[in-house]
Amino acid sequence: MPSVRHDQSATQLRARGRNAATVVRQDYAITDALIGDLHNGLAAELNLATSYAPAPFAESAAHARSVRADTVVGLLAALQAKDPYTAEHSVRVEALAVTLAGRLGLPEPTARTIRVSALLHDIGKIGISDDILKKRSRLTDREYDVMKTHPALGVAILKPVRFLKPVLQMVMHHHEWFDGSGYPDGLRGAAIPFGARLIHVADCIDAMAWPRSYRAGMPLHRIIDELKRGTGGQFDPNIAPVAIDLLAKTPDPGDNVLPIIVKTFDVGRARETRAFLVPPADNARPH
Repeated sequence: MPSVRHDQSATQLRARGRNAATVVRQDYAITDALIGDLHNGLAAELNLATSYAPAPFAESAAHARSVRADTVVGLLAALQAKDPYTAEHSVRVEALAVTLAGRLGLPEPTARTIRVSALLHDIGKIGISDDILKKRSRLTDREYDVMKTHPALGVAILKPVRFLKPVLQMVMHHHEWFDGSGYPDGLRGAAIPFGARLIHVADCIDAMAWPRSYRAGMPLHRIIDELKRGTGGQFDPNIAPVAIDLLAKTPDPGDNVLPIIVKTFDVGRARETRAFLVPPADNARPH
């Protein structure tokens, strides 16, 4: 996909993020500044002890968090090298998923796991061939069957990283539908991990908002209609209304505008500010 530049960088957007009414276009590349923000925020959150850090750092909580943050950001960078769109999509899904987790009042440890799972939910697409992943037209049934292997490929990539064990089931099942008609296992209702159900909502919102080569991105009101239509079928009936409420209370400045949360970090504590990200018409995703 050709690089598309816009009139405001991600760094500039974060700098003026407090202006909730600002509608901007941004450079959608994952910049060094964004990588730094992700690392700092993750390092502040991933606070499990580590068993493989060398002395004298083995008992350093800060070192353990930093190692984990390096790992997550490195995986995201690998996805960026494979397919920039998918990596950028993952960052947007993470922002939406964390916002929904906060509105649902989830405990901080659960929200942290959802955050990392959302960032890595599509990591398995590293294993999908470019002729399918970057195809400019609709996938054939055979190609779609190959695409549907990406959750299992993601688990295979992440499984050797021991501290990521809590995210594996969310990565595996983020395409399950509440009514059991999703994939890969056709799980239904509460059998689907809660975090996977939440990420599925965030994932679909972003997918609807961004254009494809065969359709325009959906305006905000249509995304809301699709969420309402899918509640109880595709989407968890306890999560979709929270997403609908979030979007319904967002001023709609025009077609093809998706509100997300842009994060800045202050001494390791996330400070969230609202901005509007406008999917550019010339940056359509093949599928």
